[in-house]
Amino acid sequence: MARRYHQGQTVYAYYYNYSDEDQTTLVDCDSGYPKYTLTDSDGTAKVDAQAMTKTATGTYKYDTYDIPSDGTMGWWNELVEARTNTDITIIYDGFRVI
Repeated sequence: MARRYHQGQTVYAYYYNYSDEDQTTLVDCDSGYPKYTLTDSDGTAKVDAQAMTKTATGTYKYDTYDIPSDGTMGWWNELVEARTNTDITIIYDGFRVI
C-alpha cells in the first residue's frame, strides 16, 4: 500500500546506498549526492534536487518537508539521484496526499 499523508503533515525521506557488488553492504555516495526532488500532484517542484544529509555510511535523509495545510491533494512524486564513482542510480517513489 502506498504511503499516505494528510495536508499539514511532515514528509520524511530516506535513502540507503548499497554496493553494486553484493547489494548488502552500504557505501557512501559521491560528494553532493544523493539529491532529493519532490513534486506535487500539479507537477510543481516543492524540493528541487536538494542534497540529502548523511546519517551513517551509505545512509541518507532529507530532513523534512511540511505539506501545507492547503497542499494539493493527489499523488506526489519523489525522485532520488545517487552517484557512486561512475554509477548513477535513480529511484522513483511517491505518496498520496489525502
